[in-house]
Amino acid sequence: KDAEDEAAKGRASWKRMIIHRFIVMMLIFIGMALLFLQPFLGRKHEDNFTNSIEESSGIRIRADSLGDHTSPTIEESSASTTHSSANLRFVTVVDSGSEVNPDGRHDRLLSIQSTWGPAARVIFVVNNVTEFPQAPVMSTSTTSNQNNEQQQTSSYPQLLPLPPGTADRSIAALQYTIRTILRDINPEFALFTNCHTFVIPEHVCHFLNDKSPSEHLYAGHALNVGGTKIFHPASSGYVLSRTTMQGLVQQWDDGACRTERSHPGFFISECLKNVFHVRPMDTTLDDGQQFHSFPLIRLISGDVDDWYKKMSAVKFVGGVDCCSHNTISFHYMEAPECRALYATLKYNINFTKDDESLKKFMIDTWPTSIGGYSRPLPNRESTDLWKSVLTVIRKIASSKTKKNAC
Repeated sequence: KDAEDEAAKGRASWKRMIIHRFIVMMLIFIGMALLFLQPFLGRKHEDNFTNSIEESSGIRIRADSLGDHTSPTIEESSASTTHSSANLRFVTVVDSGSEVNPDGRHDRLLSIQSTWGPAARVIFVVNNVTEFPQAPVMSTSTTSNQNNEQQQTSSYPQLLPLPPGTADRSIAALQYTIRTILRDINPEFALFTNCHTFVIPEHVCHFLNDKSPSEHLYAGHALNVGGTKIFHPASSGYVLSRTTMQGLVQQWDDGACRTERSHPGFFISECLKNVFHVRPMDTTLDDGQQFHSFPLIRLISGDVDDWYKKMSAVKFVGGVDCCSHNTISFHYMEAPECRALYATLKYNINFTKDDESLKKFMIDTWPTSIGGYSRPLPNRESTDLWKSVLTVIRKIASSKTKKNAC
């Protein structure tokens, strides 16, 4: 019997040894297979990134074969985002009537619609709905906020047509816009820009994180005219709180805040200062500005106009310190550059690679024909400038500030 027990133990030990060796060999095989397949898995991840752009933004990136070179071509498709109409955190009011390159206006509105516009809940202020028939007209019913069964959800962007007599982007147009936005949407905050502006909606949310709609707010990047007139231009964008907009409307109804000046920026700034003692808020952070009156490459290279350097209430700084990690806006962005910057930021967030890969993506994606107020990407050989460009891209696309749109 003892001999039989020993034999049984030997067979069990032999089986354990065989199983152990089999497991070790399988682990080695799997490890080598993963190592071999890593490039293909990376490509699959990049394909998933491309799909994520298509699904979340309406942008499609198509790879066109150019010999041995693959270049992503950005196309647009319709995009819309649905939000609850109750107690919206913010909307973005976009004046479509910029006098710079009016022929490119429709394409700029299309690019906003297919990129950052839906998440920023854009309202296009237009002379006539025929300017942009791709977007629905905003409801102007005075009961839309009182009827819980009406307009529970809304798709953005939307159109706000100006009434006759206010189509020249006058102060009357601004007053009508603020009154209508308050009456029919009543957001906690509103960001005012124009159709040359590029906005990062998640950074607007981050900026508003500690702000209350029940307190006055007039925030942006201040310009100083003649040492006495300080205002936030709509080019880089400015934010008003619900309380501030309500106060302005009340003053207008009471006949206060006369319209001696024709510039809407002066009009808003002087009314807030004289009546409410509210001055333009300095939004400078330790690592740069949040609201910008020029496009990305001009800011990084320091190639901005002299008037801007003289009028900026905060000293202009170029290079990697031009732009805060929570950059909210860039200006003078034509449609192709808007699409390219949007795709680049999403690429860096969703599929972060080494600098050379990010540089190649930007070169492949960036338009060769840009607006007259913008600048092209640096030459491939401009190592120092490229280093600054990639640093800023990674800074403003940081996942630290990429929250869901509020």
